[in-house]
Amino acid sequence: MAVTFTNIRVWDTGERIDLIVPDETRDVALDASALTVAPGLEDPHVHFRDPGQTYKESMVSGCAAAASGGYTNVLIMPNTVPAMDGQRVHEGEPGAKEILDAGCSNVIDYLQHYEQIHDVTLPVRYELCVCATKDRAGKVPSDPADWAWYMPGHDGEKDAAQIAHPVTAMSDDGSAVPAPVLRAVFQNVKDTGLYLIEH
Repeated sequence: MAVTFTNIRVWDTGERIDLIVPDETRDVALDASALTVAPGLEDPHVHFRDPGQTYKESMVSGCAAAASGGYTNVLIMPNTVPAMDGQRVHEGEPGAKEILDAGCSNVIDYLQHYEQIHDVTLPVRYELCVCATKDRAGKVPSDPADWAWYMPGHDGEKDAAQIAHPVTAMSDDGSAVPAPVLRAVFQNVKDTGLYLIEH
């Protein structure tokens, strides 16, 4: 038994194929001539605003929207509250309660373990973009000592969530890195191999 999608278009060749999906409950053929089969898309710039601004977007709603649009991998920008700069959060700071209540020390740790903390399975893979400057304030470059451990290939034992959701880029998303700190930010890029996404 199977569901057969007939006459579906292959995205890069235009070839028409049938796609067969095993199904224990039915045997049916569906006309798929208006559909296209393609690999999952990647979005290198999403604003899920979680933690701290979930009234705008959350990990759950953002990942669901991405998946419904055909995206299978996203890069989460660091304009969270607190900012995703790897610094330890402290009680009383805006947005810190949610992170501390989850047993995490910073935003990176919180987002890497989001699925376990909230007992959800998100429908897309995601990577993290760390702040170019501390607090995204544009005054002091973020310190690689605060976030380099969360990058792929960095020494140290990591759990599966940390491996699956690494820090792979840096940006002050929404703000340009100011000239007085730009050289130091470029040095961080050079030293760590991260991509800089500059506005």
